Amino acid sequence: MRIVKLAASSAFCVLAALGQSIPVNFPTLHGHRFVLLSLDGFPEHVFPVKDHGVEVEMKGILLARFLWTAGWGHPPPDGDRSRFRVRVEGSGKAATFTLAELEPGSLEKRVLLVRERDGKRVPWGEAPLLVVVDEDGVVTETIKGVLSIRVTE
Repeated sequence: MRIVKLAASSAFCVLAALGQSIPVNFPTLHGHRFVLLSLDGFPEHVFPVKDHGVEVEMKGILLARFLWTAGWGHPPPDGDRSRFRVRVEGSGKAATFTLAELEPGSLEKRVLLVRERDGKRVPWGEAPLLVVVDEDGVVTETIKGVLSIRVTE
């Protein structure tokens, strides 16, 4: 029965309204965290990147795809996606982007939600990682243990 309630809660969160946080991690009764808006339903891709000068493969999804599922994939009526801010908060760190920066076709940078690095799962307390990759494939920023994603105008 709890699984049904959690599934209903997840579906409700997908329909998050402007200015509402989309909770990513949620404590269970056992003290563990699980991804409320499960990343398991998303097709993951392997992204070859350079992290601290080392070639690695990170497996995950684009943050833009996650936001699309949460209802942020359609352009606003005036078409100005740059007026919407996306704030991602993790373990002691946060980053802010515009919706326009996260466009799937953006060549400036890619923002990923990552669960595997070089074929190994990211440690439980650090997953998912938010990784920002520049146009040269170099990791420029990492946020461990993403806790919430908030879209505001």
